[in-house]
Amino acid sequence: VNVEVLSLNNLIEQDIVTNQRSVILKPTGLCNANCKFCYASNFSENCKSIENFDTKFKNYIESKQIKNVILTGGEITLVPKFLEEICSYADENNISISLVSNMIEILKNVEYWQDFFKRHEKLHLTASYQTDNQRSNFMGEKISEIDFVNFARWYREELNKRLLVISVVNDENENKILENIYLAKECKYVSSIERQIGIGRAKYEYSPLKYFKLLNKIIDMDMWQYEKHLRLLVQSGMFGVHYCNFYCKQMVPVIYIDKNENLIETFCDHLSTTKFSYEDFIAEKDIKKECAFCKYRNLCQACHITRKNINSQIANGQIDISIYCEELKNELKKLENNILQIRGKNGTELSYKLD
Repeated sequence: VNVEVLSLNNLIEQDIVTNQRSVILKPTGLCNANCKFCYASNFSENCKSIENFDTKFKNYIESKQIKNVILTGGEITLVPKFLEEICSYADENNISISLVSNMIEILKNVEYWQDFFKRHEKLHLTASYQTDNQRSNFMGEKISEIDFVNFARWYREELNKRLLVISVVNDENENKILENIYLAKECKYVSSIERQIGIGRAKYEYSPLKYFKLLNKIIDMDMWQYEKHLRLLVQSGMFGVHYCNFYCKQMVPVIYIDKNENLIETFCDHLSTTKFSYEDFIAEKDIKKECAFCKYRNLCQACHITRKNINSQIANGQIDISIYCEELKNELKKLENNILQIRGKNGTELSYKLD
């Protein structure tokens, strides 16, 4: 077993995979970034920004016996009082907090945030960062890679926690996206390569076909240990991972407070931040009738927004569905074989555990 992989496993890792005791909590639509692919760019129109940990949120967490809160928005570091209060509450009640942050405020005031992370044992950071120019503030400035790397190393060495870092892939940056995997290996964190969904500020869909080609390429490079989705596929098997990015089967509720101060609950983060509704989710038909009987169906089009966008591309002549379907099946078959080979011929987990 690769010693470097084992050294990764010695770190404490947050569990943000969906389960029945998780909730995505969105206390603000405010954001200080201008990411080109942002699907939540219009969320501030729906959401009231909450300065303190509202009792509506607390009552929800307690009534549902929530054990893992994923904080996203908006940018949560822009409501620091709320963050302090919910983290203190989580420490007292043995609740894990996963904070998703674009890192702008954190790197602007590093000493404050380092102290903050030291004080809250149940707090885990999911950083949003990539080496290309897709992420920036409203002045077009990128986060310094040196500052980010220094913080990532501090986080690992000082807190003994493994950082999770989200990078989004699209047609513009697909030739540079692997730089994020190399950086993850260098700094010993895990990179979560996410496919751009064609909503919000993003103008188009990065196709599942291109995405699965990318995952297979990462396996071919023997770098799968540093990509979150591939790690989970190895841990659970090709059809054992049931969460939004792949299957949209085991959904995490999303809660926020609207402009009328009502607590709103929906089952999809994309639905909570866009004009799409549950009716849209139900109404959007499969790409082909026979898709219902295909074992790869959920990997291909479980996300109703992806399904909608691909159907639109087919209607506009941008995609030849017979060619696309055959290529995607071949790519998924390759991924399935790759995962089986890594796990072993009998399909069981490796001799060491991926946390």
